[in-house]
Amino acid sequence: MEALVAAQQDARATLATNEELLRQGIDALRSGADVQEALAATPAGAQRQVTQEVLDRLMAARHTFRLHVIAACVECGMTPRQIAEEWGMSRQRVDQFVQEAKRGPV
Repeated sequence: MEALVAAQQDARATLATNEELLRQGIDALRSGADVQEALAATPAGAQRQVTQEVLDRLMAARHTFRLHVIAACVECGMTPRQIAEEWGMSRQRVDQFVQEAKRGPV
């Protein structure tokens, strides 16, 4: 859970930075700059890469978290149907997680 929380914190911080850069771009455009000038005024390319990396880490942490939880639920005797109902996802998706958890260490 701690890895997921840390990934969420990183994502929030990165998205806050993105919001600030977008606002700077909007302000530049509103004050008459053209698109090229607005892009040059902000590190859009570098920030795009950072954003993609942080979102990839978030999705990986989320996936690992779900694997751990579903494996623990199965270990406690819950059926995939019960897990699916509790989590609001399809039984087939839960089955995929169960199979993935069985294939390797979680």
